[in-house]
Amino acid sequence: KTTIREAVSAVRPGGTVVLAGLASHSFELSTTDVVTKNVSLRGSTSASIQELREVLELLASGALKPQIQHIPFDDIPKALEKLGKGGVIGRLYTEP
Repeated sequence: KTTIREAVSAVRPGGTVVLAGLASHSFELSTTDVVTKNVSLRGSTSASIQELREVLELLASGALKPQIQHIPFDDIPKALEKLGKGGVIGRLYTEP
């Protein structure tokens, strides 16, 4: 829910926020942000090969910089608690 609100707030005027995944059943948005910035909201169940290539090119060029943090596998319970309290920016990942 927080990620969607922040994406709508952060997107440039006339930009599009794409929802990929089903993290929550519902969410609340600021109609002021949507209307005054002319934001488009789209759902996506998948991406084409061309879209995947474009995203990989953006990552490789540095134009897209995801906020990700590696956590040790044993720290998953602590990380989930932090996530539940809204204390995580970006995404966490681990390797078993």
